[in-house]
Amino acid sequence: MNAPLRLRAGRALLLAVLGLWAGSSAAQRHPTIARADMPIGLGIAQVTPVPGGALRFYAEPGEGVRPEDVVPADIVTFRRGVPSVEIATAPPWLVPEHLKMDYELFHLRVLTLTPDWVEVVGNATTGQSIWVARMDVTFIAWPEFLLGVAAVEVYDSEANPVRYVPHPEGGVLSSRPGALPPLAVRGDWLRVATRDLADRIPPSGWVRWRDGDFLLLTYSPFE
Repeated sequence: MNAPLRLRAGRALLLAVLGLWAGSSAAQRHPTIARADMPIGLGIAQVTPVPGGALRFYAEPGEGVRPEDVVPADIVTFRRGVPSVEIATAPPWLVPEHLKMDYELFHLRVLTLTPDWVEVVGNATTGQSIWVARMDVTFIAWPEFLLGVAAVEVYDSEANPVRYVPHPEGGVLSSRPGALPPLAVRGDWLRVATRDLADRIPPSGWVRWRDGDFLLLTYSPFE
């Protein structure tokens, strides 16, 4: 990842994390708190909370070991709440990529995928990883996942502006920060709607959503 872009992304994310605790409008739109320097991984593991259910966490499994053969290292349990499912118990280190239990949203970033196992980021602020059984989560690759969110926002809109075409030398349509609804994915580029950025500009443009092993934006599942 380009060093200046990475440093600016890190500063932008730090402000977003501080804003999250302060209740800022930007943090409310984009409540993900994963570190900008954390590896992008493969996508998202979606957990489906069920009253009385649980998600079990495991140490790194050996080759050929299956989930039913191993004792979990930790566990998060769910219970029926009002009006939605709640977390009943959880390990103190658990900080999901995205957690909004009133919408039953529980997302973990995926680092490694095998037929039986998924390595996920268990703490989105430290990057600590842990393993879960693949049968216990739904894997969604990044392109498909991003097309399913309400909006994205790049960490640094000056270094990564909205361009007319999906090319690093493409003309800049807008470098104004703001929420951008995703429309299409092409390689490292994401086509986004630009209707909320300014008047009298084309209705869509392109931003880079990844740079090598790093995610260049944050996202919000909600309007």
